[in-house]
Amino acid sequence: MKSIKLAVFGERPSSWAGGHLTVLFNSAKALQYAGLDVEVLNMCFDCSRFEYNIIGDIRILSIPSRVYRPFSLNFLGNISNLNVIGRIVKGSEYIIAFDPIITFYFIKFKNEFQTIKNIKIFWRPGGNDLTCPLHTEICPYSNSYTETYGHAKDPLFFVTKCLPHILKSRKYTLYHIFLWPIYTSIVRKGIDGILASRGVYLEGCKLIGLEDKCKYVGFGIDENKFRFRRKDEVIGDLLKILSNNLMNNDINTLYSMLSKEYLFIGYIGSGKPAWKNVELLVRSFQYLARFYHNIALIIIGREMSSLLNFVSGIREDVVRRIFIVNKIPHTLIHYAYNVIDIFVNPSLLDSLELNTLEALMSGVITVASNRGSINDLLIQGINIPTFNPQTNHLVKTLKDIIDNIDYYRDITNKEIYPRARKILNLVSFGKRLKDALGLINYDEI
Repeated sequence: MKSIKLAVFGERPSSWAGGHLTVLFNSAKALQYAGLDVEVLNMCFDCSRFEYNIIGDIRILSIPSRVYRPFSLNFLGNISNLNVIGRIVKGSEYIIAFDPIITFYFIKFKNEFQTIKNIKIFWRPGGNDLTCPLHTEICPYSNSYTETYGHAKDPLFFVTKCLPHILKSRKYTLYHIFLWPIYTSIVRKGIDGILASRGVYLEGCKLIGLEDKCKYVGFGIDENKFRFRRKDEVIGDLLKILSNNLMNNDINTLYSMLSKEYLFIGYIGSGKPAWKNVELLVRSFQYLARFYHNIALIIIGREMSSLLNFVSGIREDVVRRIFIVNKIPHTLIHYAYNVIDIFVNPSLLDSLELNTLEALMSGVITVASNRGSINDLLIQGINIPTFNPQTNHLVKTLKDIIDNIDYYRDITNKEIYPRARKILNLVSFGKRLKDALGLINYDEI
């Protein structure tokens, strides 16, 4: 059986939830379904010793940061002292790393030790690592939803647009401005392959001359957790989860509206950074609530406290239909999708995020802004309503869905939901990953 290790920067496994860590777990599970031996290497900041954990049936080895010192100035020359990691990884044939530093670490390590030269190292990057090679942080002036990518290499564009954004968001850090570009440069030269989760990343690969190493794999969602359930099946369990995290209104009011079959518009995800654009959803609901008295809004996720001030200025009869829930762990979030009738991702940057895919896998009417790689769904035959992320556009889209709710439920149940589950399930994802690793015919050999 082929042995694969997935490496990531992380925290203690008990605190893992959402984002790229969910992508990590989904990838590990998908590779297991594909018949491969998988282990996660968690290069963690908050652990003091080597430690094995098992979440589900995924083995996780936590490696304390003091062992590999990624932010040290002498990290580039310090690999030879880290042969303890060599003993851990040399039995593997493939390593998939989820960020440039970890990828750099293993490439440098492989170059130092002849005994692990046969290991294949794959990089699963974020978009800015590819579409804007000169910088690393999210730069709204240079990202995946732009129609052309040439500016990513334009020094003037970098100096006038990208660099000010980096300095504003990360201050004057030696690491982000100087060291990360060194890491990514070495990664691009030494990588065996790149696993692109979005179609636009293939364009990024072309930018830096790596199109031959780049394979599209997309995403995978756990179809056993994220699936259609009737609202009355999950209300009890969900209210127990929400009771200690509801930041405004009353849990009994929420229960009453759920029981009376109010039409729930919802968002699940993070409230920050600003490009998540959650306030747009609140503004649009504020307008719609004047005309529809049987609709409610529920927003669930991390970093939602800033929304409380935003909501405080809204009319009281509207506010009582808005529910803001903070800090629900991703391990429990699947029930929340089942009480939402219309899921909205209002992102200004890229609405092809995990929450959009999880909503589709849960059989929810799903609406997303026309930003980022959302067209990846259209290419795969998953047609969902999209909108330009402005209040009047979102209001018009939601009004059409509310007025024709039976039609949208029918098309979701009969067309969108089955198609999404066929493409996004972990078995299908595992086959794409296996193909990208060059192992698609391994079981038949």
